[in-house]
Amino acid sequence: MELRDLLPPPILIMVSCAIYAIAPYAIERPIVVDRQATVTDKADGASEVDAKSPLVQDSQSTAISDSQRNEMRVRPLFSQTRRPPAVRVPDKKLQEEPETDTITAPPPRPADPDIRFLGVIKSGKAYKGLIRDQATQRETWIEVGDNVTDWRIVAISEHSLVLSQNEYEFVVELKP
Repeated sequence: MELRDLLPPPILIMVSCAIYAIAPYAIERPIVVDRQATVTDKADGASEVDAKSPLVQDSQSTAISDSQRNEMRVRPLFSQTRRPPAVRVPDKKLQEEPETDTITAPPPRPADPDIRFLGVIKSGKAYKGLIRDQATQRETWIEVGDNVTDWRIVAISEHSLVLSQNEYEFVVELKP
């Protein structure tokens, strides 16, 4: 005898799981309709109404306030006349007032610096760059953090130099 002969067939396992999942809903439990009547659902789909029983609440149900209950009576869920609530039209005063939230435009892009990247040397782990100001023909050694014509040096690599002003960046490539 093998192990698979001892195991139940898969269809039996699936049916057992389905019965286990449906069983809690087949048990009779009271459902509150209003303060005077109680409806009991049965497993066969039929319902019983006991108009003389006191208010009975199901342990799984949520308490409903009197105002919610009155609204349900006035606007039943499956009524043909049920419509969504009316949309509230805002006052004209609110429409006429200007919005207080203003979006500020970013500052205009500054003029690109007129420099030429001439060379680079590595000092330890940091790079130093040699630039020439094209307007004055003056050559200067720079490091990260230095300022050049209102632009801040943010990165120096073997082949490029990155300058930043506000949120703008400008890249100068090393030219032979």
